[in-house]
Amino acid sequence: MPRVSHHFVVGRPIDAVFDVVTTARFWPEWHPATRGVEGDVDHPARLGDRIIEHVTIAGIEGSGTWTVVEYDRPHRLALETDLAVGHLRIGYQLAAVDGGTRFQRDLDFPELGPQVGAAMEAQSAEGISSLGRLVQRMVPPPGAATIEELIARMQDMQARLDASGDASGESARWRALEAGLIFAGRPGVAAMAGRVLTAAHDKVAELPPESRSPRCRCHRRVLRSNSGL
Repeated sequence: MPRVSHHFVVGRPIDAVFDVVTTARFWPEWHPATRGVEGDVDHPARLGDRIIEHVTIAGIEGSGTWTVVEYDRPHRLALETDLAVGHLRIGYQLAAVDGGTRFQRDLDFPELGPQVGAAMEAQSAEGISSLGRLVQRMVPPPGAATIEELIARMQDMQARLDASGDASGESARWRALEAGLIFAGRPGVAAMAGRVLTAAHDKVAELPPESRSPRCRCHRRVLRSNSGL
């Protein structure tokens, strides 16, 4: 039975990596063959979960139902499906390594001819590269502030602005905002950051030009470019 194997190493903790790579709703984001998914897709996979996947491989469209048959969080997961063309199996292996996590995906499939085999190899390679980037976006690096911590910082900034009108910007406050920009793709956090920065922008506009910090003038523009606000 042919097999394609690909892996990546990422500087993120193994438990969080496991949760992202095993959540099936992300499949269409990272695997070029996947057109859509249904079923148990909105949580990290668990033993017995069933996931319906709609795919296009070498121009051929099809659907199959994967079942999670092995589960050992955060080290191992396996899914299997039986199609008209035969039996397929996907295995995930994760290991904690120096500085992060090593993830490997193995796909075992029946002999389907050179064209389909080459397409599966190419799509798997592209998909694993995309999955590595998705993990980096979705999982904060060790030591990074959590969403809750960033929201608390932004709320504190808003309270300070409301109470004192101080918009000239202490560097620590702006650094907190800069940390929040990495989450600009998350609407709730981006919207809150936008409100805080809008308030700061309005107050800066009231200051004499010589009192305005260049950092204050640029942050609202940066957030707009990153979040679409």
